[in-house]
Amino acid sequence: RLHMELDHDGFAREQPVVISDSLDRVQFTLENRTGGAHETGLWLAGLPDGNYTVSVDGRPAGNLAGSPQRTKVAIPVGAGPSTQISITRMR
Repeated sequence: RLHMELDHDGFAREQPVVISDSLDRVQFTLENRTGGAHETGLWLAGLPDGNYTVSVDGRPAGNLAGSPQRTKVAIPVGAGPSTQISITRMR
């Protein structure tokens, strides 16, 4: 099972959270609920072993290792109302 939790902000309403069957790709729209540019934490647990790239609005923003344990990744959030997030397993 994959678990995701945000420190601030939220998953955009009426926008899909797309998770591939193999858990090698996760995509969602992050809704900025503070109004300004900031960094939010995304907690993940249950990604299969491997290395993943985190992209924010199509630009690489960091990497993380898949793990059944709870792992935090920092997501930079711009001042706009929403941000596109993609987590993709490296091949």
